[in-house]
Amino acid sequence: MIYSNYFSIPFLCLGLLFNTCQGLNQTHPVPEENSKQTETEKVGLELSELSGKPYFGFNAKANLKTKAQVSYVDAFLEEIPSVVRENLTIRLPGGTLSQKVYSSDFSDADIESWVSLQKKYALRLIFVVNGNDSPENQRKFIERWISAGAQFDFIEMMNEYYLSKFFKGFTDKKEVSQKITPQLYVEEILPAFFKELDKLDLPYFVICAPEKKGKPGERLAAWNTTMVSGLNGKFKDRKLGIVIHLYQKGVNSEFDYSQINRLRDRISYKPKVAITEMGVLDDEVTWLEIAAPTKQHYTQIFQQLGAGDYLFDQVLFNDYPKDNTATLHPKTNGITPKGEKVVELIKAVYQ
Repeated sequence: MIYSNYFSIPFLCLGLLFNTCQGLNQTHPVPEENSKQTETEKVGLELSELSGKPYFGFNAKANLKTKAQVSYVDAFLEEIPSVVRENLTIRLPGGTLSQKVYSSDFSDADIESWVSLQKKYALRLIFVVNGNDSPENQRKFIERWISAGAQFDFIEMMNEYYLSKFFKGFTDKKEVSQKITPQLYVEEILPAFFKELDKLDLPYFVICAPEKKGKPGERLAAWNTTMVSGLNGKFKDRKLGIVIHLYQKGVNSEFDYSQINRLRDRISYKPKVAITEMGVLDDEVTWLEIAAPTKQHYTQIFQQLGAGDYLFDQVLFNDYPKDNTATLHPKTNGITPKGEKVVELIKAVYQ
């Protein structure tokens, strides 16, 4: 297995990155001409000084009105400076949809349209495996993309298998085909897919769970205990990356960002981390009201990550009538108020 260079950062660089991230929480002098800047803008300036920056990405519902979606994304990327674009990534197919779609759901034109964006803007791509399909079929699906010219940073091994709908085997839901436990994931599912997907010679990132309180938190903690055991034992020579999804529930709620590195530190080789979904969930507010809290949430996550890590905005595009999470939407003829704040942040980080 050949791994990308970002899987072998020297310990010295990690130490420097840790000190840098700690420094983000310290007070920095503000030049006189910038004395009227908001606290969020100050944080953006501090983030722009990070050495060893993570990559920033977007979740794409890749076959949702593909022609229109790609057109919106093309116009969106055209307005972003090239120095920023070279750090951007698209997750295909993003979210729950990844466990519902198959190769037959994508025409050659659909695939070629996304690949054309990668070629035009030097975007990075990642692929989320559908665990309801066979390993062989998923390999062939990924090979369709590669044959069309796609280059993938890594393969993400399924989506949110720690949720109760998988644990309880709610097969009435299209994305659930069987009851899934962390033991099944580690002992059977991953080995079966690795056997086939190793032929693609791409890095893997595997599912870990966010921390929560109460009864659901116990199940999520048990998932991570099994995963850490597997990463330190059965899979230790593979040096797998880990995926965590971090959603803040409510625009005014508190969030524990230190959980990212608490989990990383439990794994012997300190894996790369991909926050492949993140966002602020609050159905009671508008795009405008959720915009600033979203930017602040992402800013805090940025501070926990470094070179070779990834973080992904919840939704790149949708056309849902009631929505406050999309970065691009037909109602705004492109970028939404929430999307504007995301762009402000990534410009502050990468320019």
